Amino acid sequence: MRELWSISVGLLIFISLLPACGPGSQIELQPYAVNLYEVDDIFFLGSQHGWIVLQDHKRGRSGLLRTDNEGRTWTKLDAPDGLGQTYFFNPQVGWAVRRTKSHNKYFSYLLQTRDGGATWKQTMAEPLEEKLPSGEFVVGMAFSDDNLGWFFSSGAGPAGSVLVTRDSGKSVQVLSTPKEDRDYRGIFALPNRRVWILGGTDILSTDDLGKIWEQQFTWVQPQLNSLSTYLFSARVFPDGRGWVVGQEIDKGIILSTHDFGRHWNLVFESPESSNFKSVDFSDENHGCAVGLFERLFCTRDGGATWTSRNVLPSPKGNQANFFVKIVMLKSGRGFALRAGGFLYETEDGGQTWHDAVTCAPFSAHK
Repeated sequence: MRELWSISVGLLIFISLLPACGPGSQIELQPYAVNLYEVDDIFFLGSQHGWIVLQDHKRGRSGLLRTDNEGRTWTKLDAPDGLGQTYFFNPQVGWAVRRTKSHNKYFSYLLQTRDGGATWKQTMAEPLEEKLPSGEFVVGMAFSDDNLGWFFSSGAGPAGSVLVTRDSGKSVQVLSTPKEDRDYRGIFALPNRRVWILGGTDILSTDDLGKIWEQQFTWVQPQLNSLSTYLFSARVFPDGRGWVVGQEIDKGIILSTHDFGRHWNLVFESPESSNFKSVDFSDENHGCAVGLFERLFCTRDGGATWTSRNVLPSPKGNQANFFVKIVMLKSGRGFALRAGGFLYETEDGGQTWHDAVTCAPFSAHK
């Protein structure tokens, strides 16, 4: 199932509001609950600077929080309604996708900030979907520098495109890739202009502004079943070491590379979590992955070995029992995002977790 909750909760809603900030504060949705104060996105630049996008479903507003101390305290910033995914190249320059609805269709507009998220300016008049086939919409982005940005789209069935901007979002164009109309699910970019786009049986990579794409999935050893493999998240270091996580049939898988993807090796597989959704490394040795259920999978030796612990919070009520994003910081702090916008944090490297931002998102949060 394609998780599109982060694109627009309005696609799923039937609303049953409960009292704000109580133990059961949430909106009842199918197929799982969505937090009344839904964390739509969390992005960290290094260990200090982070941003959280929230949707206040009680007030029908978007919210944006910023931290400059690893998430110990958060400051409210003004946010345009409909704000979604964010991506920051440095503490001041960043981008966000703002989603609007018109004539029962959703459109994505690219915004840019040059003051750390305090103010935002739309980069072009037309929506990103203006360049896409009917029914596709942008679901992911990453930037290699303050001009070069990448986007991928999705739609009903195996439909997807790759777009690029070379002028900081003033214009975009659709790129030709080895496989058109694919089910793209993840993206990662490095400042050296290398970018990876992931999907079902896809590890597409380019280092020449998208002129030529390499299909690296065929380089995975041992070879994976192309009919039952889905890849979701990547983390690559500037020295060429990287990891990709996903699933094959009924087991979660972790791939690794030491040469920017020229060779990929299956280094870990687990039936305990049949689907890894996200991976992150706090330094060259320490990383964690999340997916189905409450198990946290971590490595302390650069990904050579992985161990699991049943330490993530259990679902309450009809909350989903899978996690869509993990962020790990050098200090031992970290964040795990459950589907439906429920955010948890750790201060001890993932040994224990507790609720993070859940209430009063439009005042300073500590």
